[in-house]
Amino acid sequence: MPSSQAPIAVIGAGPAGLTFARLLELANIPYIVFERVESALWADEHSSSGTLDIHKGSGQAALEEAGLMEDFGKIARWGVPVKFVDSQGGVVFATVSG
Repeated sequence: MPSSQAPIAVIGAGPAGLTFARLLELANIPYIVFERVESALWADEHSSSGTLDIHKGSGQAALEEAGLMEDFGKIARWGVPVKFVDSQGGVVFATVSG
């Protein structure tokens, strides 16, 4: 669909943007997704991000509504330990693997 005809623009093809686009698709609402990076492979190679904390009452509920929860469950990294450090490398906060 040409962008001039789409009433909704989704900016960013991250987890939230793509889940929202899927919900729009299921509701037959026209949309267009804009993403700066051409390939997810580029993001994998250049990302300094960590894990996402997708809560049951919000993010996981949206994934379920969009019919994406089964696929999410296959690739999610459950119980990943998290560590926050200060500029000298001292641990400020840490969780243990669950």
